[in-house]
Amino acid sequence: MGKVIAVSNQKGGVAKTTTSINLGVALARNGMVIASNTYPVALVKSKFLKLNYSHIEYVMDCFKSNTSKVKNIKKYLLAALFNAPSTMDSYYRAEVNHDMPYMAMARLEAL
Repeated sequence: MGKVIAVSNQKGGVAKTTTSINLGVALARNGMVIASNTYPVALVKSKFLKLNYSHIEYVMDCFKSNTSKVKNIKKYLLAALFNAPSTMDSYYRAEVNHDMPYMAMARLEAL
């Protein structure tokens, strides 16, 4: 059996209808929006459960080095943490290649 959710307020003009419609759309979507993309809740949950200290440290490092103003810090951190496991390795590799270009050249010569 389904659940009943009531949106009520005595006062008129407080966006009861808008809230009801948006809530219905969000529940029907059965996903989570991260960086303007909708992902299944199970995928988001599994990615967040895999985060460790190094991922948090990476996100905070990116946040500190960001030169543009972050307008919505919650969305920024959500997207950064969601993407951290897949972007962290290439970020640090680029940092090393920038700081130590001879290491990048040695790796290319080895191939």
